Amino acid sequence: MGRKTENIAEVIAAERAGFEKQLKKLRDKLAAKEDELKKLRKENMELKEQLAEYKELVDGADPGSEAMEAPDSYFVEQLRLLSQTQRIVIAGGSADWQAKMLQEFPGLGAVNSKNFDPAAVKAADIVIINTNNVSHALTRKAQNEAGPETHVVLTSKYNIDRLARDIVMQVSKKNRYP
Repeated sequence: MGRKTENIAEVIAAERAGFEKQLKKLRDKLAAKEDELKKLRKENMELKEQLAEYKELVDGADPGSEAMEAPDSYFVEQLRLLSQTQRIVIAGGSADWQAKMLQEFPGLGAVNSKNFDPAAVKAADIVIINTNNVSHALTRKAQNEAGPETHVVLTSKYNIDRLARDIVMQVSKKNRYP
């Protein structure tokens, strides 16, 4: 009986060593995920600070203010910042226009009649619908899928500078006058 007990003890010790290795791997993975979470929280705080700066700039943009008379590049930069802090989806317009917008503002999402994703529109903070080269059905779908807090911007502008001015001003009006 002594030999069986030794064998069982060896098996248990081997299994325990295996479990301890697995536990160490899991703890290492957990530590890595916790580090990643800390980085994401820091990035989130930085983005919230950028958003606060943006809101501060836009809230002060009354007609006749400096922001209203700012060069178009100001609004392009504001839209770029907005696209980093808000979920923005574009719909409609030509394929070239959508490609140009996605290149200029990589954080944007895009939907069209062929790849309409209701979830993308529902999750958006801002939906920009370019009424040029778009079906009425897509326009209605995008408007209907947008959530109650989603700001829907209808535009027919292709020029990015003018479009950025239009979007930033419309969003600032909504935020100022709920």
